[in-house]
Amino acid sequence: MSRRPMLLRRLVLLMVIVPVLCSLSFISAAVALVPMWADQDPSGMKELIGSVTGIKTVTNYSLGLELNDKVTTSGLDPTIVAFNIEAVTWIETNYTYKIDLGMPLAIYQGESDSGANLGSCVDGIAAGMSNPNISPSREHAAALKLLSRWAQFGVRNTDPVAAKYIWPSYSNYQGHCSAGELSYDGFLATTFLSICEKYLVNHEDARLNACDPWDLRTSAFAKSLYLMEIGYKAGLSDEQAFAELSGWNHDGPYRLRLIALAKDYNQKVGSYTPIVVTNDSLVGQNDEFQAFVVGFLGDYGLLPGEGPDSSFGVTSQEWLPKEKLVQRYLGVTQTFHDLRYDDPNHTGIDIGCYLNDYIYAVADGYVVETKYPIWDYSATGWGNVVWIDHGGGLWTGYYHMSTKPLVLPGQWVKKGDPIGLCGTTGHSTGTHLHFEVRTVEPAQTPYAHWQGIIDPTNMFGSLIDPATYGTK
Repeated sequence: MSRRPMLLRRLVLLMVIVPVLCSLSFISAAVALVPMWADQDPSGMKELIGSVTGIKTVTNYSLGLELNDKVTTSGLDPTIVAFNIEAVTWIETNYTYKIDLGMPLAIYQGESDSGANLGSCVDGIAAGMSNPNISPSREHAAALKLLSRWAQFGVRNTDPVAAKYIWPSYSNYQGHCSAGELSYDGFLATTFLSICEKYLVNHEDARLNACDPWDLRTSAFAKSLYLMEIGYKAGLSDEQAFAELSGWNHDGPYRLRLIALAKDYNQKVGSYTPIVVTNDSLVGQNDEFQAFVVGFLGDYGLLPGEGPDSSFGVTSQEWLPKEKLVQRYLGVTQTFHDLRYDDPNHTGIDIGCYLNDYIYAVADGYVVETKYPIWDYSATGWGNVVWIDHGGGLWTGYYHMSTKPLVLPGQWVKKGDPIGLCGTTGHSTGTHLHFEVRTVEPAQTPYAHWQGIIDPTNMFGSLIDPATYGTK
């Protein structure tokens, strides 16, 4: 038998193996050098990550617990209030133009019944072109430009609400039937496109650049920017406000209703401290490649941004009460090792909450894991989950989130920061948060569901010393 085929096989193997080994050696060397570079040139590191992955640095905000309680007690949605405070504060800072908080909140209520009605006309373009009071050709052209931008940014992949209202082909959208209006705040396509092109496409907050009107933050900014455009501002008399709001809607009774609602909301919220920066994070279009890169960098502690001081893992922390872990607390639906359901292995406590309400971090810490379906993690029953390392060998887990988590691996979060949305993914029979505490790092034992489990029942609202529980 000829030796030629064997020699050829060996040659082919060498041609494959040698480059792979060289590549692995290069990657190992690069990984070893990256932490040194990150320490010496954090801004350069951040710029490189952004250029390679398309992920940009943005700022996250929070109402804070005190204002959150005040807003919730008033019957308002803290999420909506936070985004609108952010928008009016940004406009006042950058344009020296003050818009009272009440009017943006009134428009959110008046245009979509606080998000309950986003339009039932499946062919939004046709609805926009059928209104006799607007130019059909301009509305059509504006809608197509917006659809093109949404496709460019892949907003159907990043925003579950947009995925419901934008056609899969990005050729049309579902809107209100009177004029094909978009989103929670009822924008005409032409109006929203003008705000998009003038303000949002180059805004320093990368999350606004896609001009996604179904994104609550984007809609809040667009609405207040348009109020500035038409001349509405804080301090106007009712007669002046009525006149300026004609740029929003020509219907007289509707404008009077907005003015009354705005007064009511201003009174309910009262004076407030502008929302504060809670952390810096890297966000982008969140496709699988970006998620992998961010997860890899986070695992090695290479994500630049705000973090803890040297006392991390040593200082005791007061944890949130269980009632503050979710936006609207509906009670404990299942206890730790709950024998009522013949479930002695229930490894946490379940807290009832409304679908897509915020879930908050119980204490300061590093996000060590975020898992959702593209990682094929559903076998554990966790669904979409976040794990936070609080130092000293103590971790907390937040299960069954409705969508991808709001935070990234390696990100530093503070107590009360929103980290995800309440849902029922994974092994779940209803919308709730399963909250769990461990002394064994979840990444090391992803399927050992019973290892290092602590009963969290008496930890909420208490001063927790990790040394008491942890193993580090």
